[in-house]
Amino acid sequence: MALKRDEQTLYGPIVVAHAKGYRVISMYSLLMAQQDKLQDLYTEVHYLSTKDPLSLINNRRGFFDAVNQKAGHDP
Repeated sequence: MALKRDEQTLYGPIVVAHAKGYRVISMYSLLMAQQDKLQDLYTEVHYLSTKDPLSLINNRRGFFDAVNQKAGHDP
């Protein structure tokens, strides 16, 4: 079940229950935490897609990314 809120309360505070009671958080804080987590996951996926898991050196994609970076081109 998805969280459904009307537009007027969409960015209002959210009350979250946990073991020690309740906590009020803002939608902004929640979105920023999710953005940080997504950025961490993107960084990890990019690393895994450019490195050989056994030797930890650049694979073919990592090689071309490094060459393009040195040449001043976007990967």
